[in-house]
Amino acid sequence: MEDTREFTIAVLKDLIQSCIEEQSLFNRASKKISDPKLLLTISNNSKEKANYISKLEREIKRLGGSLSYQDNMEKNFNNSNDTIADYDDDRILLECVNKDVMTLNMYSNAIKEEILWEVIPLVAKQYFESQSMHESLMRSFDKFQRTQFNIA
Repeated sequence: MEDTREFTIAVLKDLIQSCIEEQSLFNRASKKISDPKLLLTISNNSKEKANYISKLEREIKRLGGSLSYQDNMEKNFNNSNDTIADYDDDRILLECVNKDVMTLNMYSNAIKEEILWEVIPLVAKQYFESQSMHESLMRSFDKFQRTQFNIA
């Protein structure tokens, strides 16, 4: 049981790390995106990821795990990804979509892992909500590209 608890905590920490990276990317993108509809989608996704992080952190604490790793991860990710400042809206959105897909895959894999049963509903809920947000992001991305290239 102890091994399963420790494994579950590790899986949750991986999800948190991915959500932190995604939220950080969305936050930086929101400072660069000029299209108001895209900005709203990006901002909403960022807020939702912050909510996910909080819930996952509470679950780790409930399981007796430590969260001391978070500050260094976020700082390292921010330092290694400052190149977004040179990107146009299209490229920024593509980066957001790519990271979003990576996070979705992590959630999908986490559900399939042998984690504690009481954590599965939280992970599954966040996975399905993330899928919905991803679809919204893709719709915004598609509309933005059609507008950019004057496609009806």
